[in-house]
Amino acid sequence: MNPTTAFVSSPVELYAETREAHCAMLPEDQPEAKASQVAAQTRKATNQAAMALELPFVLVGTIALGAAIGYFLDRSFHTKPILMFIFGALGFAGGVREIIRRLPG
Repeated sequence: MNPTTAFVSSPVELYAETREAHCAMLPEDQPEAKASQVAAQTRKATNQAAMALELPFVLVGTIALGAAIGYFLDRSFHTKPILMFIFGALGFAGGVREIIRRLPG
């Protein structure tokens, strides 16, 4: 804006001056850049929270599934706790493997 005039004569001049001021901002000062940074941080925090809530269920689920398979096989073959412990241990190993696979890095 010209300091000698107190008002803008046309909307085109106002747009041009506003555009120049917006372009003169540093990238981190621009509202779009800040919004995208906030969105990226929010997305990262949400993904981390989702993983933190999911991983215990993966481990417990694989152990329970392995123990249940072993329990029903023990009932079929009349070998009381042996297969339940073996399949429970296999479920634990599978759960740990799945957790390691899902972790970043």
